[in-house]
Amino acid sequence: MKRKGRTVSPGTASQSKTPKPEKSQRNTQQNKTQLRNTTDHKASVRKSRSLMLVAVAAVAIVLGVLLSGWLASRGSEASSERARTTADKTAGETANETASDAAGETVAVEAVGSVNGMPITQDEYAYAVAQNRAAILTRYPSQEQSGVLDADYWHTPAGPSDMTPAAALREAAVQSAVRLKIQLGLASQYGLLQTPTLAELERLLEQENARRAAALDKGKPIYGPTKLELEHFVPYLVSRQRTQLIDLVPEGELAPYEREQEQQEQQEQQEQHEGQAQPEGQAQQNAQSAGQTVIAGTEPEVPFVEAVYRYRDSEAAAGTAEQREAALKAAERVYEQLGEGGDWHALTASRGAAGHEAGPDVAARTLDELTARQWFKSRPELYAYLNGPRAEGDIGGVFDEPALGQYTVVMITGPPRQRAQVPAAADPQARQARAYDAYVDALVGEAKVQMDEEALERLLP
Repeated sequence: MKRKGRTVSPGTASQSKTPKPEKSQRNTQQNKTQLRNTTDHKASVRKSRSLMLVAVAAVAIVLGVLLSGWLASRGSEASSERARTTADKTAGETANETASDAAGETVAVEAVGSVNGMPITQDEYAYAVAQNRAAILTRYPSQEQSGVLDADYWHTPAGPSDMTPAAALREAAVQSAVRLKIQLGLASQYGLLQTPTLAELERLLEQENARRAAALDKGKPIYGPTKLELEHFVPYLVSRQRTQLIDLVPEGELAPYEREQEQQEQQEQQEQHEGQAQPEGQAQQNAQSAGQTVIAGTEPEVPFVEAVYRYRDSEAAAGTAEQREAALKAAERVYEQLGEGGDWHALTASRGAAGHEAGPDVAARTLDELTARQWFKSRPELYAYLNGPRAEGDIGGVFDEPALGQYTVVMITGPPRQRAQVPAAADPQARQARAYDAYVDALVGEAKVQMDEEALERLLP
C-alpha cells in the first residue's frame, strides 16, 4: 500500500537542506563584526572610566594638598596669634619669668612688662627708676627744708605740665627701660650678650671686678675705680657694644638712615653758605644746638669751678640710701640758690643739708685737650655739658656721677676759648654712628610695649 504524499525530486530536497555558501559566510562575517564592535565599545567604556577615575583621583590629591597647606597656614597663624596673646598676657600681668644666673641655675624673676616679647623684670625697672630719680628731683624741687620726700611730694601735681613727680618718674623710667631693652636685644641678637637682661650685665660686672682685683694684686695698672658699680658699668658696656654693633648691623639696615643723615648735612651746609658769615665759634655752637657732634680732641677750652658732694668713700663699695639722699639735697639746694643769684663762694663754703654734715669739695678746673679725653669716658655727663654752647656764668645742673660716688654742681668762670673745630658731619664714621643712633630710635619708636601699670605703681616711691 503506497503512502500518499507530495513527491519531491532529489534535487529539490537537497537544496532545501543545505544553505547556500555565500549567505552563510556573510552571516558569519556580520556576527564577527558585531562581536568585535561590542568588545571595542566595552573596552572604550572601561578605558573612559579608568581615565575618569584617574582624573578624579588627581583632582582629589591636588585639593588635599591645597587643603592641607591652607590648614597648616591657618594653624601657624593661630599658633602665632596664641603666642602673641600669651606674650601680651604675660607682659600685662605680673608673671613669674625665669632667667639663668652666673652659676647656670634657674631663678624666678618677676616681670612688670615686655618689649617685643622680651620681659622687663622688676630689677630692670627699679634700675631705670634709680637712673632717672635725680633728674626728676631736679625738675621738681621740693619745698620741704627737712629734705624728707614724703607721699605729698611725689603725688602733688607741679611744673608747667601739672604732672606729679611720681608720674614723671614712671614715664622716664619706662622710656629708659624700653631703650635699654632694645639695645640689649641687639647685643644679644649679634652675639655680644648671652641674654638681653640686666642679670647678664650683673654677671659681666662680677667678671670685670674680679679682673680688676686680680690686676691690682699683680701690681698692674687699671683704668678708673678699683671696683665698678652697676650704675656706671651699664652705660659703659652699652657704649662699648654700640661701637661694635655699628659694624655688626647689616649695611642694608642702616643705609636709609645714613641717606637721611647725608641729606641733612647737605641741607645744613647749604644754609650755612646762604647765610652771613658767623662769628668765631658760633658755627660750632649752632651745630651743637642742632644736635651735631664735634670730634673728640677739638673741644673748646672751658674754665669752671665744681662743688662735689660725696655720698661714699673712694674705698667703699656703695653709699647708704641716707648718704645719697643727703648729698643730693645739699647739691640741689646750692644749685637752686645759685640760680636765684646766690654767691658761689658763700654757698659752697657752707655745710650741706641735714645728714650731710661735711661741706662740698670745691676745685677750679678746665676742660682742655687732656681732660676732655679723660672725661669723655669717666665723666660723660659733665663732658657733654661743658662741650655744649656755654657762656661765662652758666650754672650746670646736679650731675650724678655714680662711678665717683658723688653729685656735682659746676659754674663756668670764663668765656670758652674756641679751637679749630671739625664738624662730625664731615666724618663718614661719625655719620654712620649717627645713622645707627637713628636706627635705634626707630626701633624704640616701633617697639611693642606692654606694661603692668599696677606693678609700676607699687615700685614707685
